[in-house]
Amino acid sequence: MKKHGRWPLAAQRAAPPSVLTGTIMAFVVAGHAVRGDGDLVVGAVVGAALTLIVFATFFVVGLAGYRVRGDFVGIRARYAWPLIGVVTTIVMATAFYLMSRFGK
Repeated sequence: MKKHGRWPLAAQRAAPPSVLTGTIMAFVVAGHAVRGDGDLVVGAVVGAALTLIVFATFFVVGLAGYRVRGDFVGIRARYAWPLIGVVTTIVMATAFYLMSRFGK
């Protein structure tokens, strides 16, 4: 029996909620495309950023050793909200940097 390390196990546990979020965002962007609303690139970037935030949050929580089951994490709220804030800030700061650097 092969023993998995902490990193692959955290990624494996973070994948299902991320795939679900990405799928929902793809349907939202497709709905906007069918109706002809707004800019599809902006919708795709927002969907990708949200999916990345979900993956990074579940990945970090899994690495920290908290129990992840499906879309539930056994972590106290006083630790979860700051974690979500930090992960969101890092992902969005990186996205803004990349857009300002390569978006011209």
